[in-house]
Amino acid sequence: MNALAAGIAVALGASSPGFGLWVAVVAALAPFVGKRIGDLWWGPVTALIALAAGLAVANGAPVENALLGVLAWLLVHRGLVSTGPDRVSSLIVALLLVAASTRSNHVGFLIAVVAWIADLPWSLGGATGRTRWTLAAVIGGLALPLFWALPRFAGATGPLDTGRGLTGFADDVELGAMNTLLDDPALVFRARFSTLPDEPPYFRGVALDRFDGRRWTSTAARQREQDWTDPLPDLVRVQVELEAHPEGVLFVPGVVEGIDASGVAVERDEAGAYHLPGPARAVGYTVFTNAPWGPGRGDPFRDAAPSVALPELSAEARELFESHVTDATGPDARIEALVTWLRTDFAYTRQPRDTDTEAPLEDFLLREREGHCEYFASALAVGGRVVGVPTRVVNGFVGGEGGGPDEIVFRRYHAHSWVEYFDGDRWVTADATPRIGAPEGPGLSTRVLESVERLWEESIVDFDADTQLGTARAVADTLVPFAPDAGRDWIGVVLVGLFAGVVLLAARLAVLRGVKAWGAVDPREARDPVTAELERAWRAVERSGLELPSGPDVEVARWVKVREPEVGARLEELAWLSYEVRFGRGDASSRVARAAQLGRAVRAAVDSRPSAG
Repeated sequence: MNALAAGIAVALGASSPGFGLWVAVVAALAPFVGKRIGDLWWGPVTALIALAAGLAVANGAPVENALLGVLAWLLVHRGLVSTGPDRVSSLIVALLLVAASTRSNHVGFLIAVVAWIADLPWSLGGATGRTRWTLAAVIGGLALPLFWALPRFAGATGPLDTGRGLTGFADDVELGAMNTLLDDPALVFRARFSTLPDEPPYFRGVALDRFDGRRWTSTAARQREQDWTDPLPDLVRVQVELEAHPEGVLFVPGVVEGIDASGVAVERDEAGAYHLPGPARAVGYTVFTNAPWGPGRGDPFRDAAPSVALPELSAEARELFESHVTDATGPDARIEALVTWLRTDFAYTRQPRDTDTEAPLEDFLLREREGHCEYFASALAVGGRVVGVPTRVVNGFVGGEGGGPDEIVFRRYHAHSWVEYFDGDRWVTADATPRIGAPEGPGLSTRVLESVERLWEESIVDFDADTQLGTARAVADTLVPFAPDAGRDWIGVVLVGLFAGVVLLAARLAVLRGVKAWGAVDPREARDPVTAELERAWRAVERSGLELPSGPDVEVARWVKVREPEVGARLEELAWLSYEVRFGRGDASSRVARAAQLGRAVRAAVDSRPSAG
């Protein structure tokens, strides 16, 4: 269990599953190798590893990674030289978990912590079987009030997990880049609406205004956006929980009036797109917005110079666009004519052919005549410019799937491209892509894992001082609603503290009673495997109905030998083996086989005789 916990910690901390697996395998095999290798060489090796770690840090390597490497080696060394329960190994694994937690907030830590807790009773005292798991459960239960009580000085704002990139959401996007997203069910964000829209919402991401025939880029400058925390009553409040992704784009629906990221710096560019500067990180933010949610949406935010610049385009492509707007006048009519033509004469596919051509848009228009949303959006944007309408391409998300009564979940395959055109006064949304549904959603196991990850984020990663005080206030509001508002937070803290104390006391009494009732060893005392065999033998003798006197194990065994010679003789030998390990510092591994043989013989003998009761 300790080896599993260590492997997960190293894998998460060093962002290297292979390294973590290596540590887990070596740490698990080390006790079997033991002293056969010899332990005289480990001092120089440890010194060299520490020196290498120091040199790596001096040359710019992260301190946490160096610490993980040194701790992992110390754990392997403990496995090579220790026998029986090992408190030092348990401490090293705990340090590994702490060091790795500064590098990642992945839900895999939950498995590592559970494995470490399950191993802790054995590491501290050799408890086995039912007693061991009971103690592990109690230790885990005691950790909960302690976790709540420990102070937090800041929320979890650090960029611990970099997350996978969202191809197609940078400021420079190659046509066809979304191919990798459109069949990927990975979660991107959740959106909780104060009032659910009556049509599929379009969540705007990046706006791209320059096209060279193959790549779309954004030329819009960014500036710091102020948090907007004073919504009007008629606005819809949309709370977004966004997974970490390196592009740092924030997705917003409808006509946005303001955004509140709870103090996290947010930038808005001239095209109205929102960005999270700095390293990738998960973030929660609230958007204050209103309908319309899709095509027809008008954004009053105006660019300084709406673009009509065109890429190098063949005469055949120009004539194709112009031929479909001959009877249309004005921006709205011309865009509508192009949308109707594209939806009628072209086919939708998630996997277009020949995506590596030099002129992918012209291939789509003149030869292939099938593609996904990026191709339809690019064709509409370029066609609009050909006929004199300023346009830009927008990459974002649309549709989503139900996640709760007021929640919509967006996955990577909900990524979408559409167009905004300038009608002379404002930007209006237009979508030429045929209505194509998303692929089949993820299975039950994926959804369960997502729920666990969400619970982990809310209960562990984001559990800060504000959450603690909020919990304390809720307790005070429930139990002492008449208390003054000024001191209600601290009254709640005191009440929670008293409750935690009662839980700790009750758990301690329950453990001690359970240990005594089952005849298990006291968890406060260390027990090696040989002594554990002796304890099991004594319990078998007691169950047979023989009332044993108090005294040292050898003396009690001699008392038994007078009455039960065969049983007593084996108990006496087993007691001497235990003495040699406990008091003579003998090697338990060389004696455990004989101890197990004697223990089995004692249990077989007492189980075959009639009960004295």
